[in-house]
Amino acid sequence: MKVQVIRVNMELRQVDLGLVEILERVREGERGPRRSKAAPKFEKKRKQRPGRNERRQRKAGRRR
Repeated sequence: MKVQVIRVNMELRQVDLGLVEILERVREGERGPRRSKAAPKFEKKRKQRPGRNERRQRKAGRRR
């Protein structure tokens, strides 16, 4: 496995490395699967959180 230094940040003491194989593909114009920016046809609806009183009543029911 070969890596190449992409960026060095001396202040944060960070070194960014990249895999040579992938960097070469990107340079040649070959890309991975493209992700569409289109919104999904349906969205999962999340249940609304119960209100303060409902949560308190539920908690009180457990104690009994």
